[in-house]
Amino acid sequence: MFVVMRLGMAIGGRISRAVSGLSSSEALRQYPWQSVLAMGVSMTVPMVAWVLWRGHGWRNSGEMAAAMLLPSVPFVILCSLHVLSGGPGARAYMMLSILAMLGLMFCRRDAYSMPMGPPWHRRAQPQHHP
Repeated sequence: MFVVMRLGMAIGGRISRAVSGLSSSEALRQYPWQSVLAMGVSMTVPMVAWVLWRGHGWRNSGEMAAAMLLPSVPFVILCSLHVLSGGPGARAYMMLSILAMLGLMFCRRDAYSMPMGPPWHRRAQPQHHP
């Protein structure tokens, strides 16, 4: 899951640089809260796709998305108020979001530790018609 999130960050960073024309450090400096939010979204979208693909369903995917995005709120606020700059805000947000995900997985071990094979190994549930 962390590999997928890192790939999402790499792709999101390239998209951000292409759109803004700025380097990552310049974007963090000039657009701190937008950079933190973009980082969160670029990690969350592929992570949700991965959780769904692994068969954990929409509920678990939504919980993981919330665990990823909710920690960005205080950093977006602090960066928009110029209390934090983008670089430290982004690093702190990333660490907090990973801790939030690990905390969620620990609290709901039954849902997140069940063995899940690749989707092509799972059989479709039989349809029951009334």
